[in-house]
Amino acid sequence: MDSAIAACEQDPDAPFADAGAALKRLKEMGLNPADLAPVARFLAYEAVFGVRQILDEANATDGSDRCPGWKLMEVGDDGGLTGRRIGGLHESVLGADPSGREGRPA
Repeated sequence: MDSAIAACEQDPDAPFADAGAALKRLKEMGLNPADLAPVARFLAYEAVFGVRQILDEANATDGSDRCPGWKLMEVGDDGGLTGRRIGGLHESVLGADPSGREGRPA
């Protein structure tokens, strides 16, 4: 929190400097930084889950011959495709929580 505030004060036009300014206002209003951590953790989870869900739900094509499609595929040690599609990424986000609590409060 303090580093974001300091970065904002050093360069108010830097990317996300507005977040540093908002954090400074919250700190001045008495926000306990420990209260912000669970919110930040939740927002990070939502972002990662959303991206993984988009990857999981992508189709090889959109059903039209006019547009190319895409899919996420596994590669081997040699960099060549193994033929296996990667799926279910969004289902494993909570299991990747380094605390082992799967997003639950301590």
